[in-house]
Amino acid sequence: MSTLKGLQSFQQRLTKRPDLHAGRFPYMDSLRALAAFSIVIFHFAGYAALPPEMDWLRPLQVRLGAGVLVFFVISGFLIYRPFVRANLEGGSRPETAGYAKRRFLRIVPAYFLALTVTAALAGKSDVFGPDGFLYYGFAQIYSPGLELRGLSVAWSLCIEATLYAFLPIWALFVGLVPARTAVERHRREISMLVLLIALGVATRIILSNTQGRVGAVSILAYLDIFALGMLLAYFSVAWEGRKLPSWLGWLNEYPGIAWALAALCIWAMATQTGPNRSAFQHAMTSDLWLRHGLSAAVGVLLVIPLAFGDQTKGTLRRVLSQPWFLWAGVVSYGVYLFHPIVLKKLKDAGAFPTHPNILEWWGMLLLVAAITAGIAAISWHLLERPLINLKNTPLLSKSRPALPQTAQIAIGIGGLAMIATGIFGTDYVFIDFVLVASGAVLAAAALIPANRPRPASSLLAGIGAVAVAFAIVPGLLTLSAPAPAKASTSAFPQRAYLAGTVGNGRIQLFLNGKVIASGPAPKNLKPSKSPFEIGGVTGGHGWSGSLDSVGVWDQPLSQDALRKQFLVGANGKTGSVKSVMHVSDGLVRWYGLGDIGKGVKDRASGTHGKVVGTVGQSPNHVAPGDHDGGAAKFLGKGRISTPPLLNVSPSNFTVATWVQTGASISDRTVAGVQGAWLLKTDISGHWTFGVKQGKAGYTVVSRQTAQRFVPGAAQQARIKETPSGVSLGGLLAGLLVLGAGLLLIPSVRRRVVRFTGSLSKR
Repeated sequence: MSTLKGLQSFQQRLTKRPDLHAGRFPYMDSLRALAAFSIVIFHFAGYAALPPEMDWLRPLQVRLGAGVLVFFVISGFLIYRPFVRANLEGGSRPETAGYAKRRFLRIVPAYFLALTVTAALAGKSDVFGPDGFLYYGFAQIYSPGLELRGLSVAWSLCIEATLYAFLPIWALFVGLVPARTAVERHRREISMLVLLIALGVATRIILSNTQGRVGAVSILAYLDIFALGMLLAYFSVAWEGRKLPSWLGWLNEYPGIAWALAALCIWAMATQTGPNRSAFQHAMTSDLWLRHGLSAAVGVLLVIPLAFGDQTKGTLRRVLSQPWFLWAGVVSYGVYLFHPIVLKKLKDAGAFPTHPNILEWWGMLLLVAAITAGIAAISWHLLERPLINLKNTPLLSKSRPALPQTAQIAIGIGGLAMIATGIFGTDYVFIDFVLVASGAVLAAAALIPANRPRPASSLLAGIGAVAVAFAIVPGLLTLSAPAPAKASTSAFPQRAYLAGTVGNGRIQLFLNGKVIASGPAPKNLKPSKSPFEIGGVTGGHGWSGSLDSVGVWDQPLSQDALRKQFLVGANGKTGSVKSVMHVSDGLVRWYGLGDIGKGVKDRASGTHGKVVGTVGQSPNHVAPGDHDGGAAKFLGKGRISTPPLLNVSPSNFTVATWVQTGASISDRTVAGVQGAWLLKTDISGHWTFGVKQGKAGYTVVSRQTAQRFVPGAAQQARIKETPSGVSLGGLLAGLLVLGAGLLLIPSVRRRVVRFTGSLSKR
């Protein structure tokens, strides 16, 4: 009975109507929920293909990633509003320490928890390695190759963190501009915000013409979006307590008009901004700018009716005021953080059918949403809310209640678990020292006498939850982790042999001689007049890998033939990659990629070694340490373009390439011929192969993530994994954390207290 009551109490806590923490704008949380779940659906597209009956929704689904920009507009509006009020009224700006503490408590604890859990469950060892301080310091987007690693969605949080530091400085700068009267202060604010928008557009133009992706995932690329939210904040303060202008009067009774216009912009994004079969297809620069502008319009139009007008009127606001909607908004941050690992673990468990029907597709989406929302709710109620409640309270107040003894013991055990995990670490990298230092602090906190005033129990309980996350995941991970792999005697450049075949109405994608994706294709593809391109096309994004060579055959090669080619090349039995490519009959072209100054030569028949194309804008073209056949490294818009291969039937051909990947490959055509392409993106982490008939595209996407083939060095030995024994450190950490976690549960804690009390009486 007590167990049932405990479950009911826990359920009530999870479904309790949340306290609205958005002040005068309560429905911003509901909008956050819509934005978060739109991103879930966007990423869901990389794991579950749409059924043929729903294929008409694909253009819409691939544009739902614009939900991130909605978050940016909301942040610009809500966070800048106190600063703009101070500048307009000539009052004092928000106190910096309090501002920093509120932002820290809202963003950092949940991010640390999600990052640690995701990195451990997904085997992302780099998060616990020497670069750990970058991930935990919101700085990975400023290190080339790490922008989307760790927690893939964290790039936007890094930008938000930069915004938090930027806004007080910007407000101070605006306040320094002379303005004596109220009218002048209003003119100053509008002028500076318009200048900021213009600056954002200018920086985006500059970034669109540079190589790499670091700038593209920084605040500079989205400064105009934040500035639009800040401009809305200005008008919100300027019109506060006044009647809206007549041309905005409809916002009181009919706020849904703004959302209807936003829906029209989303439709335009899906249908009028270039290729729409995948979020990572190439697009012309004009299409990318139109897409960016429409995304900004969507964010502004969604925020306007929730920032202006009578918030008690209108059907839209009545819908957004429903408790379940508000609850979803409160946990939306956790939904955003945890949905990538939920998608990955469900995929690993085989929960996603290759060709789902309508019911299966919707069932999978609801399953993902339910699991993600549940995890987000736990994170909110047990970690985020207890800490957020402390945002306006001095941490050293003497009026604070003392920490209960049992909770104090739990915190101490959590600290000891962190120390054990760090000491028994094998590499002693950044995260190990963090664990030991943090564990020592918590263990010391547990030694403070229970009757002495100290920070509130909710603060230490929240820290304890973070301690549990840090300790249990890396610790238990060592229980099943294999021993360090032993290298065999033969070493070879670590490459992935990627091949795509088209024939008999099927397209297939091979990785290292194994079929990793297969699907239907039209039986009669029309010949393409486009040139054969390697490396990328105009408008692509940062490539930091290399191609050793590319071969094209006029027939679909069998799995056995491709497997033999892979084995010959992988075992280093030939002196050049060319010999590998020549294993099978039907070779029409073989391109060996070498020095940028010498160009790229067609090594097969036809041109007899004549230079047929050059690599453009690729200063770092040769992969370090790769001496087997040469390797071209493509950055920015670098590409090789050759004449069309008119003697290759587009309905029956094979294209294959040895890829030596770097840290990031994004939105990049690896090789294309006759309307076919090989594409790899580290956003979804999968290889894609496709053919194109006019505007229609036929693609297959691998279930095998490409990131596991990212080498640590240009040369790497072939490895054989050996099983490991149980790690004593991991077992100790797991047991200690299990005890700490149990003591944090009130019902268990009461039983322990009663049991220890009965022992003392004896």
